Amino acid sequence: MAKLNKVEKDLLDQLVKQKEQSKRGYLTVKKRKLKRKSLGPKRRARDLVEEFGLCPISLQPMRRPVLPSSGQAYDEINIVRFCSSGKKQCPVSGAALECHRKGADKGKVMLTPDYALRNVIRHQALQAKVYIPPIDKDELLKEMRGFLTPDAPSDDFATIMPTVAKAVVDDTHLGYIKLKELQELLESFQEAAQRCPGSCTAEAFPALVAECFACRVPHIVDMGVDMLPSESAWRCPRVLREALSVGQDPDCRGQVLVAIEKKFKEKAYTAAQARAVLTFDTESVPVQQFQARCADHILFTSNTGLQLTKAESEEVMNAALRVADELSGCDSNRSSGYALWSSALTALHRRGRALDSENLERLFWRDNRHVLATLAGSDQELLQWHLNRQPSKALSLCIEALAYCADYSDGFHQGDSYSDGEEDFLGSDEEDDAEGFHHGLPRMRTLTVHNYN
Repeated sequence: MAKLNKVEKDLLDQLVKQKEQSKRGYLTVKKRKLKRKSLGPKRRARDLVEEFGLCPISLQPMRRPVLPSSGQAYDEINIVRFCSSGKKQCPVSGAALECHRKGADKGKVMLTPDYALRNVIRHQALQAKVYIPPIDKDELLKEMRGFLTPDAPSDDFATIMPTVAKAVVDDTHLGYIKLKELQELLESFQEAAQRCPGSCTAEAFPALVAECFACRVPHIVDMGVDMLPSESAWRCPRVLREALSVGQDPDCRGQVLVAIEKKFKEKAYTAAQARAVLTFDTESVPVQQFQARCADHILFTSNTGLQLTKAESEEVMNAALRVADELSGCDSNRSSGYALWSSALTALHRRGRALDSENLERLFWRDNRHVLATLAGSDQELLQWHLNRQPSKALSLCIEALAYCADYSDGFHQGDSYSDGEEDFLGSDEEDDAEGFHHGLPRMRTLTVHNYN
């Protein structure tokens, strides 16, 4: 363990004294009825790291503590990312931060490395057995390359490896590691992961790719896109989650969504990946359009070659139908209403898959009743096939719809007008209102009788 110099010892003593005098430290000690001298060195060191060594932005131990003009210490990567969004105020105090006025760094916030605090944090973290990746570039890359092994992961692999991978990408963002060095590292891990699936490398490689997406820096994100087709990266849930998040960022979107959609075109997806894409919650129109296209690939492309069980195939196709129905308005060229449901029911039937309970209920929704009435007339055999897969559910839904028709019929007279909410159920858009109603009622009676049988 490296010894602290006089300045660093003075800083450590000052931090200890500050902790003892702080209200938070006083109340904590009083509540636990403990005195500082009763705490072991490991516990004291951990308390000091948690009290003074955490970045206020990330609440993680600071690797590279820096001081802006406000005097509040931050980890360099976190304050750089914070300021890159255009904010030039201290996140803690709100004070305006001084920026460079000349040179290549003009407009960037002035940051001064705090070497004494960095060494104190590392000294205490080592005592507390809290891992912090090395600062030196060569040491950091050496630690990352240490995961290039066919051996199975060790006990501490799950905690150390993601931290090292993040540090490598962070230092590339800050310029301490060259882009070429990161590219070579990714390629080395990609080749090793293909040779040794199930090894340390096969788990470390997707973690490194996920960090490339998480950093939100366009030229580093592009490296992640290049690695996305690799089997171990593509099958990692976190990689896909980070890639979809990048898709919402117009500055970093690039070819991320194109690369994911290509996988769906090639039918190189699992049920978990289909679920992740279809259920991703977003308000971004480009991402919604991408989800709708992926839903079309799942619904209307042959499933030959897909590594899915029948149950998984039925599940993802029904999920795709829900997405296609919900997002039918995100693109004027997309099918909707009867055209969508008729095509989807045909595609499901052709593969021997049926509507699930949720989609069956959705078909009987008020907004879809004109679709149901049209299907009952023009695609009755197809509709009946799907209803027969869940006869009890279908029967109850048909009776409810028939009761709705009958109740409305009592007050309906030829030539009467009715509201948009009432006409949703009755016939297609091309039919006259009254004619549509009289077509809808016998169709529902026919379906109900079929389900009684």
